[in-house]
Amino acid sequence: MHPSTSGIERQGNLFADLILQTFAEFSDSVPSLLRVNGTDTDGVGRMTLPNSLEDLNSRSGPLEDLPSLSNAALLEGPVLFFPPWGRGLPLNRDGKSARAPDLQESIALSVDAPEGRETFLGLIVPMSTLTSASGQRFRAEMLSQWKPRMVIEASGALESVHTSVSVRFLLLCHGGPDLPLKMFRIPRGPNPESVRDDFRRLLKREGGRGEHGYVVRRSLEPGESLAFERHDPDILRRQSELAGFGATEALEDLFHVISPLPTLGALVGGPCESTEPGATRFLDGRDVLADGTIAAIDPDTMWVHAGASEPLRVGEFLIRSIRRPSVSTGHIVAEVQALDLPAVVGRSVLALRPKRPLTTAHRQMIVLFLRSELAAALTAARGVTMRLTSAALRDLPLPEPDAALTAALDDLASASQHFTDWAREAERLLLATFDSDSSRDARARLVDRGRTLRLKGEAAALVDDPDYRVRTRYPYPIAYRWRTLEALRTGADLRQTHEAILETYEVLLCYCAMIGLVMARHAGLPVGATQAIKEKLSSGRSGPGLGDWVAVLEEISGRAFRRLPDEQPLGEVRSLLSETTAGPRRRLSSRRQAQAHLRRYTDAEFSAMVEEEFADLQMLIQSASFLTDLPLIHVSDVRYDSLSGITDVTYRRLMGDHPVVPFVHMQQARSDLEQGSLYVADGQGNLHLLRPYLIGRDCPRCNTWSTFHPDRTSDGVLSIKSLEHGHPLDAPDLAYALGTVGFI
Repeated sequence: MHPSTSGIERQGNLFADLILQTFAEFSDSVPSLLRVNGTDTDGVGRMTLPNSLEDLNSRSGPLEDLPSLSNAALLEGPVLFFPPWGRGLPLNRDGKSARAPDLQESIALSVDAPEGRETFLGLIVPMSTLTSASGQRFRAEMLSQWKPRMVIEASGALESVHTSVSVRFLLLCHGGPDLPLKMFRIPRGPNPESVRDDFRRLLKREGGRGEHGYVVRRSLEPGESLAFERHDPDILRRQSELAGFGATEALEDLFHVISPLPTLGALVGGPCESTEPGATRFLDGRDVLADGTIAAIDPDTMWVHAGASEPLRVGEFLIRSIRRPSVSTGHIVAEVQALDLPAVVGRSVLALRPKRPLTTAHRQMIVLFLRSELAAALTAARGVTMRLTSAALRDLPLPEPDAALTAALDDLASASQHFTDWAREAERLLLATFDSDSSRDARARLVDRGRTLRLKGEAAALVDDPDYRVRTRYPYPIAYRWRTLEALRTGADLRQTHEAILETYEVLLCYCAMIGLVMARHAGLPVGATQAIKEKLSSGRSGPGLGDWVAVLEEISGRAFRRLPDEQPLGEVRSLLSETTAGPRRRLSSRRQAQAHLRRYTDAEFSAMVEEEFADLQMLIQSASFLTDLPLIHVSDVRYDSLSGITDVTYRRLMGDHPVVPFVHMQQARSDLEQGSLYVADGQGNLHLLRPYLIGRDCPRCNTWSTFHPDRTSDGVLSIKSLEHGHPLDAPDLAYALGTVGFI
C-alpha cells in the first residue's frame, strides 16, 4: 500500500470514529447515512467515505428527492448527511467546487425537523462552507432552526478529496436543550489513541480547552464563521495580549491592499520579452521568498506589458496568498526594494501599500507579526482556507511598538548590522590573503586587521558572561557590590564571601524598592509599607532594613499596582518578586536574618551554603535584568532656555562598577531638573527624580563618590548610608524632603 494512502486511511478511520462517538454521546440511535446517488442526471460525482461510515444504514436518491428522504429519515432517528460538493467533480486542488450552490440549496430544503422531539443532523462539508463569506447565507439559514453541538475538522481524511483540503463534520440539534458548541481539530501525526482520549475528554467538558479542542460558551451571531481559530480561547487570549507590545491598529487603517491581477490575460498587451519597451516584471507567489526577499531575475521570470495595472513601489509589502490550511506557519512576506522594480503582482500575491510613513521599528514589527503563526491563525479565523484575501486582512490588528520596544528593536537591528559588517570584513580579509604582491604585506594585514576583529569578537562574547554583564551594565551600586563579590569568590575566605552575597542581596532589594517608590509616586498611589519606615526613622530606635525593602516590593507587585499599564514608567520593577524568585528570596532573607542575630556556622557548613546562596543571588540578579534599561543618571549641570523651553543637561551615566565615567550631554523639554541630583531614565527617555530616596555624594570616610539612602536618626540628626560601602553620613538637610515623601 502506498504510504500516502495508508495515511489517508488512518486519518479517515479516526475521523469516522470521532463522528460515531459524537452521535453516541448525544443520541441512543445509530445514524442513517443520507447521500446523493453515485451518478444522477446532473452528473454529480460520488464522494468516498471511510469504510465505517459507508457501512451505516444508507439512503440515497437523486438531488431533487433529498428533502423527502431527509424528512423521512429524521422521523426515525439521527441522520448523517453527506451532500454533493459541486457538479460532476469532487473538490479539486483549489477547492473551487466547494462553492457550488447545490450544496446550500439541497441542505436548506431538508431542514424540516420533526417537532416535539430532539433530532440530530450531521453534515460532512468542505471547511469553506462553515468559514467563508460565500457560506454565510447557508450558516444563517441553518442555524436559525438548528443548534450546533459539535464541529470536527480533519484534513487528508477522505480519499476523494485532496489532502490539502480540510473537511468538517457539523452536528446540529433541533428541539433539545441549549448546550455549548464544541470544536475539535484532528491533528496529523500524533498517536490516534491519544487523540481519541482527548476527544472523549472534550465530550465531557462544560468549558475550557483540551489539547486539540475546546468549548464555546458564548452564543453565535447569525451567519458567523465556524473557523476553528475564530473561537479558540488560546488565539483570543493571544490576540488580546497584542496590546502588550503597544497600540494596535487595523490593517486597513495603515495600508491600501493592491488588488492582484487575476490572470495574465487581464494585462494590456499580455506577456512580452524583457527587452521590449515598457516591459514589467510579473511577480507570482513563488517569487515571494521565505527569507523576506523577492526572487532574483532568471530565465523563467515572466515579463508583461502592465498597461493600466497598478505598479509596485519601493517599501510595499508583498504577501504570498496561497497557503495550505494544514500547515501551521505564518504568512510569507517580502518587502519591495528598488532592484525589484518595475513590477506588478499576479493572482497569488497581495501587495500592501502604506497610507502614511512608518518608522523602521513599526515596519519591522508588522513584518514579524505577519510572519507569525498567530497572524495566520487570525486570518484563518476570518474564513481563510487556501487563499488569503484582502477581506480577511482588513480588520487584522497590527501591533505598533511603544517607545521602549522601538528602542529595543532599533538596538537589535543595530547589533545585527554590526555583526553582519564584522562578518563581511572578516570574509573580505580572508579572501584577499593572496591578492597582495608582497607576502610580507599580506601577513601584516592579516595579523593587524585580524587582531582588531578578534578583539571585537571577544568583547561581544563577554556579554554572554553573567558576571561581566552585571559589572558593566547594571546600576553602579549593584555593579560595585557584584565586583567585590566576584573578587572574594576567587579567594579562600568563605565567611567574607557569605557576607558579600547577603549584602549584595540587600542592596539589590533596597535599590529596586527605591525605584518602586519613585514609580508609586509618579502614579499617585500610596505605599502603606512606608509607614513602618517612617516609624523607625522618626523614633530613632532603628533604620529601615531588608524586611522593609521586601514589604515595599511586595506591595508594588500587588493588586493595586497590577492595574497600572505595562508601559507605566519603571513598571518593570513589579516583575522582580515573581513566583520563580520566591524560594531564593526566602532562603537569602533567612540567612540575612541569621547573620543579623549573630548566628554562626562551621567552616564545613559554609562550603555548601555559599554555593547555594550564590546560585540564589544569580537568579535574583537575572530577574532584575530590567535595570539595564533603567540607567542611573547623576545630573551635574543644567542650563535652561526659557524661550525654547529646553534644558541642556550635563550628566554622568552611572552604569557599571566604577563612578568615574565621562560626562555626556542631552536635552530635555522641561525646566525642573535639579543640578547634583540622581535620576533614573525610563524606557521613553524620561528622567525621574530619585531624591530623597537615593542621594549621590562624595563619602568623607573613603573619599569615593557613593550612592546613599536614608538610614536612621540619632539624637534628632538624620543619617544616610552608602549602598556601596555601608559608610554612614549625617544629612540633616534631607529631613524636610523625607517628610514630604512620608519617610519621617
